[in-house]
Amino acid sequence: MPKAKHAQLARGPLYSVAMLPHPWFSAAPVLISIALLTVPTPIGAVPPDAELENAIETSLAVDLATFLPDGALIVDNFCYQDSFLGCIGRVDITTSTVDPPTTGGISASVSSGASTAVDVDVLDPTYQLDVVAVTGIGFSCTATWSADALPLSGLFTVSDVPGGIDAVQTGATSASVVNAATDATPCAGFVGAIQPTMESVITTNLVTQLEPAAEAAFDAIDGDGNTPIAAAMESYSPPGVPALGLLGALVAFLALVASAAFRLR
Repeated sequence: MPKAKHAQLARGPLYSVAMLPHPWFSAAPVLISIALLTVPTPIGAVPPDAELENAIETSLAVDLATFLPDGALIVDNFCYQDSFLGCIGRVDITTSTVDPPTTGGISASVSSGASTAVDVDVLDPTYQLDVVAVTGIGFSCTATWSADALPLSGLFTVSDVPGGIDAVQTGATSASVVNAATDATPCAGFVGAIQPTMESVITTNLVTQLEPAAEAAFDAIDGDGNTPIAAAMESYSPPGVPALGLLGALVAFLALVASAAFRLR
């Protein structure tokens, strides 16, 4: 008597095929393919700091013009020409209405703990400035304010949720400009020896305005209830893992039952 043949289950990387005899067809095998579905699953833990840093650097957009818009008054009525009769020449200094501010990108640092500390450095922030005489000899010139970085720091709670994470900012953002300076060389022919003093005043005033403006912008809540950094953190998407779908599991179960119940003769 020929040896009975049992149904066999062939396996592949993303599928399983049960070679089953059908009792109503003359030994013709029926192929049942069980597809494995790739679905996102809860990550089960907060992702590594490096992955959150990458999510922030990829998703967070920083526009310096949202902190200090075009034409923002930085220095009001600065006296560049004094005399025994009093000031005879003053200028107003504003952010440029022609040349937008620029940055060299951002760099993020994340340190997980009881609270997750996040530092976002806005690199090489630069504002172009307009210097316009309001009294005395009429003239205009330009100046450039720049800094090594504008660090923005905050504390967050981070928890895993199905398909990603939930990030909540728990305190106010702190901003602190690093190594700011102003170059007003194009104005030297107009303001003369007082140029260094004017540069110092510009630097101080712009930092004094920029830091609280940046803090306010990064504490602002969007329509989803997130601050900008929290929203960037939540852009993190965990990798999908192969998981058997419900339909696939049912078919697999039926295949196993059928393979035990039927034999080819």
